[in-house]
Amino acid sequence: MSERALVSVALLLVGAGLMLSTFGLQFAELGGAFSPMFFPRIVLMMWVGLALLNVVADVMAQPAPQPIRLATVAAIGLGVLVYVIALPEIGFFFASVPLALGMLWLLEVRSPVALVGIAVGVPGALVVLFNHVLTMPLPASPFLWWI
Repeated sequence: MSERALVSVALLLVGAGLMLSTFGLQFAELGGAFSPMFFPRIVLMMWVGLALLNVVADVMAQPAPQPIRLATVAAIGLGVLVYVIALPEIGFFFASVPLALGMLWLLEVRSPVALVGIAVGVPGALVVLFNHVLTMPLPASPFLWWI
């Protein structure tokens, strides 16, 4: 089994576990889209669906055997742990940018345009979408109120 397939299976299992954990939560019965779990479930369902497609693609591809880089997988796992701890302290944007930069670097994306564009653009677009368009605030930064 390749490193990509192993990471794909791990992502599938984590996403499935998180999605299953949203079903036992109790909130005031507001119905359907008014539930606080509505958007997280949609995101997690997309995560599980994409992870499942990724597992199938990785298993079917059968690439040439390469050694599994456990250090890379461990570093990404550690980065996600630090991200979860830092998120409430420094806000979504300032926690997401270093995580994205680190993950892209570990996954050997070296183009400066891709690194900065993805690492800053995706969290920035999510902040604009959730904080300013949908008015469903992400964890706020203590440094800048609008991020």
